[in-house]
Amino acid sequence: NKTKTDEFLLRSSPMLKTDKCRGYRCRKHSFTLTELLAVMAIIAILMGIALTPFQNVLSSSGVDGAQRMVTSQLRMARQYAISKREKVAVLMPGPNTSVPDQMRYTAFRSCIVKNGDEFKKWIENTEWNYVPTGSSIIQVLDSPPSDSPVSGEYDSTTGWSDTFEDIQKVNYDWNNDGTASEKRVDRAVVFEPTGRLSHTGVYVTACEAVYKSGNKTVRNGNNWISMKVNQFTGRVEVIRPSD
Repeated sequence: NKTKTDEFLLRSSPMLKTDKCRGYRCRKHSFTLTELLAVMAIIAILMGIALTPFQNVLSSSGVDGAQRMVTSQLRMARQYAISKREKVAVLMPGPNTSVPDQMRYTAFRSCIVKNGDEFKKWIENTEWNYVPTGSSIIQVLDSPPSDSPVSGEYDSTTGWSDTFEDIQKVNYDWNNDGTASEKRVDRAVVFEPTGRLSHTGVYVTACEAVYKSGNKTVRNGNNWISMKVNQFTGRVEVIRPSD
């Protein structure tokens, strides 16, 4: 009886079952090349479908980010001008060819200027900043966005402003590495030591647009935000298309 019991226990042992199933049930299933290619194709299709809406969301939010960054810079420059009793300019390079391509319509930086709007020196502890990808500082003008050529909607040919308040002999530092050369900046907002502007009131407008190698592309002419700087107070007011 003991022998039969031992034999029964041995046959019903999990270890024995595990050994026996190695040839079939315990063998791991592997995918074929066709199955793997099919899964990869499905993933690629889904990513392609989701990519465009995702890019649109990023571009749209990029204009909001540009507005926040430029508004902050304008307000900081005004405050610095008042506290230090200096004349301060916020530089926003446009199309001038002496400026590196990646800086045009996207870069901005504050500096101290002399009378006659000539560069004096950079504000300490500052460097060139750039608006988010997919957005551009499309206009720096003394007229509001509603006066743009397409009834408030920007297009690729007429919506871009070229010059506003030149600042001469700017000591450019392209890479923030101390290497510099003197160039002209063709767009700037200039604050007096009193906090008011040294010129007429100005509208700085960010739009869902891209500038690259001389090509101006407005992706969504209705997606813009303008920053109105009051001529007499220097205060900044944000204007949107729905306002």
